[in-house]
Amino acid sequence: MSLFVKKIINVDGIDSEIYQNTNLKTHEQFFHIVIIPGNPGIGGYYLNLSRSIWEKTKGQYGLSILSYAGFTEQNTNRVFSITEEAEHKIKLIKVIRQELPKNSKLILIGHSIGGWICLKILNSDLSAWVEKAILIFPFITQNLKSTKQTFTKFLIQKSWIRSIISEFFTLLISLPIQLKSNILAFVTNQYDTDSKNITYKYFGELSHIINSVLYMASTEFQELGIEMDLFLIQENVKKLHFIYTQDDHWASIEQAQYLKKQIQNINLQILDDVEHAFCVTGIGNKIISNRILEILLM
Repeated sequence: MSLFVKKIINVDGIDSEIYQNTNLKTHEQFFHIVIIPGNPGIGGYYLNLSRSIWEKTKGQYGLSILSYAGFTEQNTNRVFSITEEAEHKIKLIKVIRQELPKNSKLILIGHSIGGWICLKILNSDLSAWVEKAILIFPFITQNLKSTKQTFTKFLIQKSWIRSIISEFFTLLISLPIQLKSNILAFVTNQYDTDSKNITYKYFGELSHIINSVLYMASTEFQELGIEMDLFLIQENVKKLHFIYTQDDHWASIEQAQYLKKQIQNINLQILDDVEHAFCVTGIGNKIISNRILEILLM
């Protein structure tokens, strides 16, 4: 039997794909890990990380991976803003909590823009149930000094550019299998096998996924400011754990240094040589799962 099972949960008429371990504990008090992806919000990319956490903790934690509403295999003919996704994740977690023991606590793990959603959760009525929130390479503010980020923002906010990219993926899906695989290989060359298969499935077969990626990304730049909510972070400083890496234009070292300067008792570490998209490589998952284990044991 598979360690994680894929489920469809409907909240307010909106479906989400989640992956959940198949043997949730039933005793009165335990911790349940909730992984919130970056963009693209496809939970499958985090299965290897979840397996690694499960093995290192010897199954002591329940675990759920939440895909975003706009990233289901079934085309809902709708795209969602990052704010809508955050609101939906809060409602989804409340549904999941109903399945857990009454006194259970949540451990949030947010990657990239998923870190921003974690902060939204901490600013909601779910905060009391959160024991820890681990923000991995968090995209929580815009970095005006980043040329890559500025250029991405310029492109992604042009609807006609998004349309061209969408049409390209529509054409890609119609291509012969081998040619399509060769084209996707330019992107997935360094990916592990599972991540290559997920990319092929969601981007090589499902035309609506790229539209969700592009639209949500455009709203990220509309929603995120250039200053972070230091009051919220300070208020939750005992729960929060930040992980940064070198040369990351989404979660910059300057941002990490600013946080350390403004909040002296913050839990923050900076890694070397880990890619922002750590979840698609074996070495990335190994390094990050080890760091998560250290935080869980603190």
